[in-house]
Amino acid sequence: QHCSHVIHQSASVSGGIVSTATIQELESRLLQLRAERARLLATRGTQEETLHARRAMLERLRAELANAATLEQIDHLRFQIASLDAQTELMEERLHQLNEAEASLKVTITRLKQRVDPEVLNLASSYVRRLTQDECTRIFGDEARTRLLVQTRHQAEPMTISQLSRGTRDQVALALRLALIRTRSRRFGHVPLVLDDVFITSDDVRASEVARLLTELAEEGQQILFFTCQHDVRDVFRRFGADIRTFGQVPEPAVVHEPIMVPEPAVAPEPVFVAPVPPAPKPIPMPVPAVVQPLIVHVEHQDQPVSAHNWLYYLEMDHSIEDLYGISRREVEALHAAEVRTIADLTDLSIGELDRRIQLKGHLISASRLNALRGQAELTCRIPMLRRSDAALLYAAGIQCVTELSRLRPETLYDRITEFQRSAAGRPFRRNGRLIDRQQAINWSRWGQYSRSLSEARSSRSRFAQPRAERLTEGEGRSRREQRSRSQRIRQRRRNGEALTVARRRIENSPETRMRRARRLARRRRMLHREKSTPRGTVLRQSASGNGGSTGSRSAMERHVSQSVSGSGLRYYLTRSSDIEAAPSIGPRTAELLREVGVITVEDLLRGSPSRIAEQVARPRITEKVISLWQKQSQLMCDVPELRGHDAQILVACGIESREELIHQNPNDLFHIVEPLANSKEGERIIRNGKKPDLAEVTDWISWARQSSAQRAA
Repeated sequence: QHCSHVIHQSASVSGGIVSTATIQELESRLLQLRAERARLLATRGTQEETLHARRAMLERLRAELANAATLEQIDHLRFQIASLDAQTELMEERLHQLNEAEASLKVTITRLKQRVDPEVLNLASSYVRRLTQDECTRIFGDEARTRLLVQTRHQAEPMTISQLSRGTRDQVALALRLALIRTRSRRFGHVPLVLDDVFITSDDVRASEVARLLTELAEEGQQILFFTCQHDVRDVFRRFGADIRTFGQVPEPAVVHEPIMVPEPAVAPEPVFVAPVPPAPKPIPMPVPAVVQPLIVHVEHQDQPVSAHNWLYYLEMDHSIEDLYGISRREVEALHAAEVRTIADLTDLSIGELDRRIQLKGHLISASRLNALRGQAELTCRIPMLRRSDAALLYAAGIQCVTELSRLRPETLYDRITEFQRSAAGRPFRRNGRLIDRQQAINWSRWGQYSRSLSEARSSRSRFAQPRAERLTEGEGRSRREQRSRSQRIRQRRRNGEALTVARRRIENSPETRMRRARRLARRRRMLHREKSTPRGTVLRQSASGNGGSTGSRSAMERHVSQSVSGSGLRYYLTRSSDIEAAPSIGPRTAELLREVGVITVEDLLRGSPSRIAEQVARPRITEKVISLWQKQSQLMCDVPELRGHDAQILVACGIESREELIHQNPNDLFHIVEPLANSKEGERIIRNGKKPDLAEVTDWISWARQSSAQRAA
């Protein structure tokens, strides 16, 4: 018989003989493998148990994680913690102030306890002896200087104020008042003394003595106003000759007597001779006494006007929702469809009601966006001097109520706002890429202390935001018409090439005028910003051409240069047709003065005579030399592309007054001239918060000037 094992079969086929030792080794190996298999199976069971335990733990952790807070909740908790920290800091600061006040009061009390002022107490003692008929003889302080004691005639031990009778307490209090006011009048002068019914618990003798004492003090120059509703007290003062005035007393009208008529005498008839009848005497009227009319004050009922105040609010309840910062046209249409047109409509309705109305009209605005718009409106309406963009920034940064803003310290407010602006969500709220400064945070915190409620916002209104119909009087309307007529005459003279001799008018400085100027200035700034944001390669606007051929050729040449330089990728930040306010060194107020004399565009400034313009403006600081510098700076900006206003100011201050002079400069030599000026006080005033020019920028100035010269030559 043969074994069916593979080894035996292979050995039989090959003809070899398998030894017994080999079989034993194989069997031993087989036993080892079986033991290893059993161990691995046991290990596998253990691993499966561990796997099941880990899976159970994973499911438990997932269940716990589902109940855990989300990132939004964590952010909200962090915000609450920050708010509590700010409130804690505020309370700690308040506690520190209270502790300091308490310590100061303790020091003051200690000093008062140690202070001895016998003059007041001696004078009060003399008064109280007189008022109480020598029943109370002396007022003095105890050894600890904590309370007053009164020495009486019937008691050997001094008595406290509370131990005295009510009438005596009143007399002592009056004596102390009179002593204090008399002592003060000797040192600092007289002040009025107002008393109200100090006779309530006094008998007739003491009342007479009080009236006599007050009358004597009044005769010495002390003004005393004594109020009483008791007739007997009035009679007491009347006996001492006091000036008595009665409230509500209306004099009775005097009786008007009828005039006394003299009767006509009777005339007896004669039988024979009839004597002429004398004319009947005219009635002799008696003198009529003057009629004393009662003083009747008739107060007509008038509607209570809406109270106006001096704070400036950039948003009122009757303003349109289109005045909100950052609101889109789609959102405006959705709110209009929901019959929400004013800020009052937006704040009166709840977020749920607003959402329901908007959805019924087929529009969609998220609840968070509605909250943001409403929060911005509430902050701007309630906090004075707060701009709408600033309100949007505050709400986006998590400061969503006026109370929180008023409680935050300026340092905490600054840290929170700047931290938000550094984040990705706060990057759109940066101003020209810059963060807010600390002074802005201080202003917001201070303005938050003067906030008004929504009810006050509905009932009150800033006088800077009165309706246009109320502000525009007949005289102002006439002034507007005269101004339009004057502007038309200026434009007509400019078209005809005539000299501009415009009579200067006095600039009004009323709040309404300032508001109009501010709105006009804001519109011009927006127009200027749109012009600056025009894509490169856009043809700049040409100035108004005159009737002469030279002017037309000059305009054509400027258009050609502008087009060629724009085509090369460079841009002019100032053209001859730009508004005068866009010129370097000219601010809003200076631009307003120049417009009054007909200098409206840069072309008007460059063509005008410096002496003539200075004479028409008639301001001490705007001289012929200053206007000449403005012309050189503006001409340089018009000739050299990519040149900013402060760049032109620096170049003119360094003596580079034309493009030709700039072309022939060496970059290193020019930088050695520009650098000291930029580091000086004058340079800091010109550059302000901008970047100081370096060698690369100075090199660009020269390169731009050469490119523009080459384009014009071509």
